[in-house]
Amino acid sequence: MIDHISLNVGNIEKSKLFYLTALAPLGFSTVQYLQNWTAIGKHNQPMLWIQQSTITRPHLALAFKAESQQQVDEFYVAAINAGGVSHGEPESRQQESSSNRLSYSAFVLDPDGHIIEVFKLLE
Repeated sequence: MIDHISLNVGNIEKSKLFYLTALAPLGFSTVQYLQNWTAIGKHNQPMLWIQQSTITRPHLALAFKAESQQQVDEFYVAAINAGGVSHGEPESRQQESSSNRLSYSAFVLDPDGHIIEVFKLLE
């Protein structure tokens, strides 16, 4: 199981605002702050570390599970309002995995072009 992910960003303050705003509907907040690093997570557990860097490529794709379709919608609105760029409005989609399950998901590009997905598996 993955404990956390570290992500290089070009502007730590802009990215910190983006991630804190976009992931707030999922219950994420700042967990720890160090010089040039910010840890974002839930229940005081860092899950996403963002680091100031001049190297932000290759672009990554990050996916976060939501507890409801409403959280997916709230993420999408919050992420766009925080400066993200739509990469797929909230809607039902087939999961691109071996399970081929149906999910309700939204995709946004962060300030550095990383793809952020939030999804809720549908029964």
